[in-house]
Amino acid sequence: MSAGAAGIIISANTPGLLNAAPWTSQVHDTFHAKFSTDVFLYGASVYPELQTKAEQIKMLDLFQKGGFTVLRVGESSWGNLETAPGKFNFGWLREFLDEMHKRGIRAILGTCSYTPPQWLAAKHPEILWKYPEGDHANPMGRHAASRNHPLFRAELKKFILAYGGTFKNHPAVIGWQLDNEIEWNILRVDYNPAHQKAWTDWLKKTYGSIDELNRRLDLKAWGLQTDAFEYVPQPSKSNDGGLPALYLANLHFERDNIMDYFRWQKALLRESGVKQWITTDYVMITDTIADQPQSTNPIDISGLNQYQPTEDNPEYWASQAMFNNIHRCINDNGRFLVMETRIGPTGNTKIENPAPSRRQFFMWIVEPAAFGANCVMHWSGNRYVGGHWPHWGGMLDWSGHPEPDFEWATEIAAFYKKWGANLISNTVMAKAAVLTDFDQRAALKTYPHTAGSNKLLAEAFDAFHRNGIGVDAINSSRAGSYENIKNYQVLVIAAAPCLDADKLNPALRQFVAGGGVLIITPYTGYQTWDGVFLKTGFASDLSGLTGTLTRTLRLIGQPDDKNGQRNMVVWEGDYALNTCEIGMNGFTEILELEPEASVIAHFSTREEVMNKKPAATLKKIGKGSVIKLAFWPAQNDFTQLVQHITRKENPYLKGILPAGVQAVPRTDNSFFIINTLNQSTHISLVKSMTDRISGTARNVDLSLEPYEILWLA
Repeated sequence: MSAGAAGIIISANTPGLLNAAPWTSQVHDTFHAKFSTDVFLYGASVYPELQTKAEQIKMLDLFQKGGFTVLRVGESSWGNLETAPGKFNFGWLREFLDEMHKRGIRAILGTCSYTPPQWLAAKHPEILWKYPEGDHANPMGRHAASRNHPLFRAELKKFILAYGGTFKNHPAVIGWQLDNEIEWNILRVDYNPAHQKAWTDWLKKTYGSIDELNRRLDLKAWGLQTDAFEYVPQPSKSNDGGLPALYLANLHFERDNIMDYFRWQKALLRESGVKQWITTDYVMITDTIADQPQSTNPIDISGLNQYQPTEDNPEYWASQAMFNNIHRCINDNGRFLVMETRIGPTGNTKIENPAPSRRQFFMWIVEPAAFGANCVMHWSGNRYVGGHWPHWGGMLDWSGHPEPDFEWATEIAAFYKKWGANLISNTVMAKAAVLTDFDQRAALKTYPHTAGSNKLLAEAFDAFHRNGIGVDAINSSRAGSYENIKNYQVLVIAAAPCLDADKLNPALRQFVAGGGVLIITPYTGYQTWDGVFLKTGFASDLSGLTGTLTRTLRLIGQPDDKNGQRNMVVWEGDYALNTCEIGMNGFTEILELEPEASVIAHFSTREEVMNKKPAATLKKIGKGSVIKLAFWPAQNDFTQLVQHITRKENPYLKGILPAGVQAVPRTDNSFFIINTLNQSTHISLVKSMTDRISGTARNVDLSLEPYEILWLA
């Protein structure tokens, strides 16, 4: 089925295409299509339906001349592609794709599922997202539909089958994007009856019996036992707190439901004949659902949206680096896609965050490639004149002329044309890994234990980048196999509250015995998957590795005295690092030690209960060691511990980089250094190297200019 010219209509009544039931697909076992590209994918999202034919041609000619290689098209165009029930007008999109193909520009198409057409949403308000007050979402807002409503699913199924079948073989199309920024829906609750039913069905499947639900969520507390799954509400407003375990369960439900939704969409695309790789555009939120095990993950290559702040913000860049690493390591790809990133200012009906300078912009757009991105696309190409965000920046202005920073984008396109083959064939050289997954992050979000604990994970990743050590993100499923961790020198279990250590212990012990260093931080092993605190002691199932047990926790609350005495940690012996302050507002663990564990740091504090108690311990196993931290260092001082452990393995840097400066080694023995700050800084290299970007030699002692990015080899 095809639509070759504008105005050609495909009917939903076409025999044999749309006769399946709304919730089913003829393809059940979706496969992972291998992502590959022969050029670095650099471009933007575009909206040709907002343009005349002449404006489209003018834009594509500018993009071709500028060296752009990819455009995302149609991710929000359902209402423009199906203008009435069963009336599919694909002609304008086919003509645009044809023009793209003539110019050698590739396309990523979106399934449009986050913006249902008004003929559906306005006429059938029962499909809309529902708020706790009883109101439906505005049908003209994004993410307006309740994804579990049968009528919405039935119409979306017809659309995806027709859409995929029409463009499955178009030579410009290299990939497909499911939905758009769906993770924002993790942060809010849909009370549509169809979604409530999906929640109830998930509870039945997950817990089996109501007695098991009551037991696992510890609902006996405050007499909250329930006698039917249908009586279990989704989280909502409460007069006196809300049950955290219920909120955590709902996070698990939303994750599983979205993954099922994605698998359903992917199956429909495969049923329609689509064989290209499939992605989505996740967002930078702590409880991202992206890093699922490959067996349950429908995404072939992970995509991420990044919106950088113009002002200096080292915490943001530590977080972005963490997300880069998480998405690079999903499905063991070693690469990822940036589906949206900034060009120009941010805004909506007014300008909000100012546009960057030329050097800052270059740093922004090359930084993802340093971390393994094979695609970077701006949002957007042609700007909206109305809609939600007319003041959001674009490559072109409202009249279709290039914006001032369009010239900068063409310079970056030239850079990617020159170096794209190298960036595609190589990736990050990682000698360390940090364990993280949705279950751990969702548990820490629900039970943060103390203020600021959500920063720990990003700081753990950042410590390696500031020491010039490449670091992978690894989920619990992969870490349970020794083959997946044996090549790392350091493995950090950072803030993993519901870790099932019994499943990991054999691989972890083998890793340490072979010479690896395992670091276990606070917040690890406190709770069950359901959020109930353990009675056996915190991290008790790791005690065979650590030689310690934590029975209780404490917040050091004594203020500094008049003589300036502070709550500190003092390192001992070979670990005689600088003294460091206790972070996370004084959160500490009281450790019980077994004979084989030795103290390598102790608390020095006016709080008599904690003074001189172990702050960090060491246990030797075979050729390696396990370090257990009973606190988290303030001021990013975890970097000191990483430097001590990796000091013999760093071929590039002599010292720790300041906060806001990152280093990423690559598998071709090159090395990126990225200054995210609007200030110069001095760094020391192990040896003189040449910057590939500028072609200039850089001495051992060098000054890194504001926003400068070096690619040394």
